Amino acid sequence: MGMRYITLLVFTLLLGGNLQLFAAKIGKITFDQQGSYKFQPKMLNFYMQSKVGGEFSSKQLNADIKRLYSTGYFADIVAESKKMNDGKIAVVLKVSAR
Repeated sequence: MGMRYITLLVFTLLLGGNLQLFAAKIGKITFDQQGSYKFQPKMLNFYMQSKVGGEFSSKQLNADIKRLYSTGYFADIVAESKKMNDGKIAVVLKVSAR
């Protein structure tokens, strides 16, 4: 019984941690634009399915990055996400124009 309890406890902690991450809402999305040419934020947001107030998904963020790359306008895109004090996720996309 001891080993089952430990296994169940570890599984519950892992599952609970993952559920908490998936349930986190996006609190902020910002674009850190490198280089001299700056895109309008409205244009950048057009290609993003991740939205402020929506649920954070690293899978969706990866799809957003691929979508931005597919425009041919960017040489490099790096995304960072971090938990804010209110529990929401802040997403920063560092983009470099071609």
